[in-house]
Amino acid sequence: MRRSGSTLVFQITRALLEAKGDLDVVNPKEGLGVPLDQISSIAANSRPILTKIHTIPKAQRPFLPRQNAKYIYTARDPRDAVASLIRKGRVDVLDTTRVGLALDIAKKELTGAKIYSQMPDLWTGFYEEFVDNIPALISTLAKFLDVTVNEEWIEKLAVDLDIDKQRERSLAINSDPGIRVETRLTSNHITDGRVGSWRETLTETEVSDIERIFFHWMLRNGYRPSTLRVPGKISIVSVLRYVKSLVVYYYLSVRRA
Repeated sequence: MRRSGSTLVFQITRALLEAKGDLDVVNPKEGLGVPLDQISSIAANSRPILTKIHTIPKAQRPFLPRQNAKYIYTARDPRDAVASLIRKGRVDVLDTTRVGLALDIAKKELTGAKIYSQMPDLWTGFYEEFVDNIPALISTLAKFLDVTVNEEWIEKLAVDLDIDKQRERSLAINSDPGIRVETRLTSNHITDGRVGSWRETLTETEVSDIERIFFHWMLRNGYRPSTLRVPGKISIVSVLRYVKSLVVYYYLSVRRA
């Protein structure tokens, strides 16, 4: 999910894999950044290859490798994710291009959530849980990637990825484009970062659109929509799905928002 700490997680993953040995980093240009007919063979290569992607065109999805591939997916409250994208693009509430923007973003991000949840070897991290404990995030990813690092190495990397240092790198990108390639940061990358700051960015209509699209996903991942009314048309199927989502939400031990 975009704006959910995926760049931070990419940076940690890259550092861990480089610490383990040789690594090829693919710079995405179109889709996955490599020819579609080569994706599976690349994944089967013994040399680790790392790339960072979000949602991809429907025609490319069957080429996503299932074997010999590890997927790392990050997510957060979708309202915060959309709000962060809007702030990053500096789209004012009066800008006509903003009409329907939140709805379009929400649809794309839900598609991504569905795609990656089907991957057999998947680690999912939630922004609200890892953003304030980078050392723990590094340790968790090291375990998933089967990389052995000591506490001193972890602490050193955590310090290097401090939010203030990340902000400095982001501001320096215009004068040094190499930072963008190395870190995947952008010149306006860090816009807020606070959990719940969507309330200061989104309109009521935008919140409603996002919650309607993500309603069941939110409940099943510990996020509470503004309203618990059944979204869409009422039917036996929709009611059963609604009840299941509510049960999952109230039995979850983690409340993320």
